[in-house]
Amino acid sequence: MNKPLILFLAVTALLAAAVVGVYYSARNPETPTQHVIKYGGSARDFILDYFKNGHDSDNDGRLSYEEFARGYNDFRLNKSEREVFDVKEAFKMLDANADGALDKDDIEHFDKKRAEQEAMKRREDLAREGLLPLSLDGREAVCNAVQRQWLDAEEGALKRGEIPYAGTHFARKWFGQWEEVPRKGLNPLYRLKQSYWARLRFTSGKVIEAFVREAKDAAAEKDGLAPGKVYVLGYDARIEVFAADSVAAVECFAGSLQEKYVKSVGATAVSESGPQLELARQCLKDGLNADALTLYKRVLIFEHDNREALEALGYKLNGRHYVKVK
Repeated sequence: MNKPLILFLAVTALLAAAVVGVYYSARNPETPTQHVIKYGGSARDFILDYFKNGHDSDNDGRLSYEEFARGYNDFRLNKSEREVFDVKEAFKMLDANADGALDKDDIEHFDKKRAEQEAMKRREDLAREGLLPLSLDGREAVCNAVQRQWLDAEEGALKRGEIPYAGTHFARKWFGQWEEVPRKGLNPLYRLKQSYWARLRFTSGKVIEAFVREAKDAAAEKDGLAPGKVYVLGYDARIEVFAADSVAAVECFAGSLQEKYVKSVGATAVSESGPQLELARQCLKDGLNADALTLYKRVLIFEHDNREALEALGYKLNGRHYVKVK
């Protein structure tokens, strides 16, 4: 083969390779380092990179379509591993509020989308383990089935204005008069102003000590108490009603263990595990065992592996789940 022919073929091959290369580059631009995942993901970073690299030419904090288009050769948005969006598609997708510019509102939109996607993935991951993310009194908790029962009970009690007593929950009206202590964005706490703890003497000679309400004032009428009746809440978790003429005397006095407990639990946030734990220990010392168990449940809602609370309630851990100790 003569030299001119060899040279011609070599030049032809090089030109063909160049044409193929140009075509491939046009069809498959360089893979950018930023991606958009379901209109979220790193779209925020993609927009921010435009600002960081000076493409906001008039410095008004907004990227017009023209400014975006000028910078699109530097930053391209992936459609797939081998394809990118054209400039119009990319701008339309990033302009979340369709106001014709990319700005902080669009960034916030993608931030929110990413947070929602991450939260959804977390919930799905937890659900596979039989767990559920919940919140109570402004604090988040990841709950197994047992914890969910306890959390539901406490959430219902908060909504009804009840406090734990004798292993269950009762409305505050049975214990005394309260002063509300507001907490911004959270459930209020309550300060006990006057206790209804009393010694009840019956005409029969029987004497009991309990929280006692007599239906003889406006407050009692407002709370729905029937005239001529005396209401008694003892540590057996029952409210008993007696005829007023069967009662010889109601002697109010301060300082009982039950009153001290009620005063403390009303002023302590459900979500404060440390104070709840201390109060549970005090209840055990004072013989208020039913209340101690309720408070240990409150602790475990937020601290699933608290050893002291687990032992007190007779549970052990199996992964993130509770198993009753036989």
